[in-house]
Amino acid sequence: MKKAFLLLFLTVIVILGGCGSNNQTEEADEVNGDGSDANNEVHAELKEQSPLMYQYSVTNESNEKVELEFSSSQRYDYEITNKDGEQVFLFSSVTSFAQVMGEETLAPGDMLNYQIDLSERDLEPGNYLLTAWLTPRSGDKYKAEQTFTVPGEE
Repeated sequence: MKKAFLLLFLTVIVILGGCGSNNQTEEADEVNGDGSDANNEVHAELKEQSPLMYQYSVTNESNEKVELEFSSSQRYDYEITNKDGEQVFLFSSVTSFAQVMGEETLAPGDMLNYQIDLSERDLEPGNYLLTAWLTPRSGDKYKAEQTFTVPGEE
């Protein structure tokens, strides 16, 4: 009797395990863009607007809409690393986000823009790398990087 129960239990586990596998990763790459399809061109860039003020932009230059799903109210993140590659600041480490599901849809030609004000960061004079990216649940993060310098006092 115990052997029959064990066999039944293992059969149920194997069947349920098989039900959980699907092609969600493949679908997410197709929707979010994995860079392999020339028709799905989404570009990210960081532009300096004024000293220590940057705009992070993600533009859908494809012919199809791009849907991005988020697991919180956070839409992007950024980090600052010094010349030695050490992280000196991570936006998400000092910011709280509502834990709600969300979605952004980029129609062809649409753009998402986020302002990043580095003057609020207490950075020592020197050279740094700013890296920004989207924070969707899956798919491409559309990372962009820009070097910048915090001038020393004269």
